[in-house]
Amino acid sequence: MKTNAKMKAKTLVQSWLEVELVFNGKTLAEALKELNKHLNSAHTHSRVREWEENRNGRGARLPREIRLYMAKVVLRHVLESSGVNASALASRAVSRIAEQLC
Repeated sequence: MKTNAKMKAKTLVQSWLEVELVFNGKTLAEALKELNKHLNSAHTHSRVREWEENRNGRGARLPREIRLYMAKVVLRHVLESSGVNASALASRAVSRIAEQLC
């Protein structure tokens, strides 16, 4: 079915937020706590919103480790929603795919 509405591509940050908040049912605080735990960082809600909105170019300059983390979360969701048992995949395999995307 054709539509006249143009689809806007999501950024990695927007996709990560959608997966975590909508599909995984987390709050922003929970998603952020997990990101900070995995990356041994202390990013804040406001920083995530800057990334999401690309304020001051921050979304375009995400550090690689953040891009990789977010890509892995999104990739696992995409695989699962496509019928692939992503939990059966080796973590290293998902990491290698994410590295190629980032």
